[in-house]
Amino acid sequence: METQPNLTLKTPNLGTEEPIASVTAKDSSYRMDPFELNPDPNQYSFTWPTTVLTQIEILDPDRLRAIATVSNPRIYIPVILQQPGSSYTIVLQSPTAVSFDAIQIQSESGEILYETDRPIPQTGETVINWNGLRSDSTPAPTGRYRLSYQGTEEPISGSPRPISNSFTFEHNPDWLETTP
Repeated sequence: METQPNLTLKTPNLGTEEPIASVTAKDSSYRMDPFELNPDPNQYSFTWPTTVLTQIEILDPDRLRAIATVSNPRIYIPVILQQPGSSYTIVLQSPTAVSFDAIQIQSESGEILYETDRPIPQTGETVINWNGLRSDSTPAPTGRYRLSYQGTEEPISGSPRPISNSFTFEHNPDWLETTP
């Protein structure tokens, strides 16, 4: 990401409620103080000077991890830092080594749109990129989707134990950058 005087965070306005957003940095204890998003009809945004990051020695804005949610139960919504990307970057974090037997993205009807695994145990971040397409390469329609995973947590001491979880997120193809 090219260094600019300001960094802008944007998240879609779903028209239901204001999202709650947070920003942290990879491999750092940095957590941005709570901030208020500025609404407009299509999105919420927040802009801050990159000098803030320089002061805390985060020289590469790509190290930032932003999350935004609405509702109860929690629904994750996309966060754009500067410009939209061509895919969603979903980051699963674990302080212990984890291997994933299955990672899936499913529609509300149960259609599997994306499926992968990560069989080699890894500590820290497991990054999943989803381009918003179905398995037949057609765009997934606007709606709510579920990311689920099953795997094994492998602690330094103790026996491996199975893990599984899922969460809901909102998708709209218009939020992704398209190439002509």
